[in-house]
Order: sequence, then structure tokens, then C-alpha cells
Amino acid sequence: MTLEEKVYSILAAVPTVTALVPADRIKPVGNWQSIGVPYLVHFPVTCDPIHLYSGMAKAREWEYQISVFGSCYSEARAVVAAIEALLADKTIDGVRFIWRGMRTPMHESETRLVHIPIDLTIFEAL
Repeated sequence: MTLEEKVYSILAAVPTVTALVPADRIKPVGNWQSIGVPYLVHFPVTCDPIHLYSGMAKAREWEYQISVFGSCYSEARAVVAAIEALLADKTIDGVRFIWRGMRTPMHESETRLVHIPIDLTIFEAL
């Protein structure tokens, strides 16, 4: 299972998240058109193997982003709060999530949506 599939399965299994964003609107990077709002796009930014003095650890460190899109700031911010409550500094199914925070919300002029990027560091056991 890829990291993207793991993150999807974790997000899609929690009612506090799916009450705000249905599971079919939680997507990996792609050319998503005509998708309902709000929605999430999630993807790894970088991946580094973890090195120990004795050699390679059986884990990887990922910088990861979840982009929250909503029709207004309060809608997008509610989704961010639900994701933070779920993932912030927790280990779920062998995946350790470190909350790095949300970035400045952006208003996307073409789509008229609010976009709030969330930054995470993820440690994945291999």
C-alpha cells in the first residue's frame, strides 16, 4: 500500500472528517474537475530514508501536504480543525503524524474557493 493510500484510508475512516468532506472528495494529486466542495487533495512533497549509526532504519520520513478547499474560510477551517484533531502528533496504523501547521489561507480567484494548505511530517514504518 502506498503512503497516499494509507493517508486516504485513515482520513476516510473517521466520521468527524467524512461528516465535513465525503470520502469520495478526498483525493490524491490529479486533474480534478467538477468535484463537490469542500474537498481535500493530499500528496507527499519529499521522502527521505532514515539513517541510524548501524545502517538504514526500516522507516521513511515524508514531508506531506493536505490541501483543504472550501467555499468559504469557515468551512475550510472547520475541515482543518477536524484533520488536526485526528492526526496531530499521533501514530495510526504504523504511521506517525507530526503536525507542522497550516499555512496562510489563499483565495483562489478562478474557482472562488478558499485553499488552506496543511504541512505534516510523516514517519512510515516499512
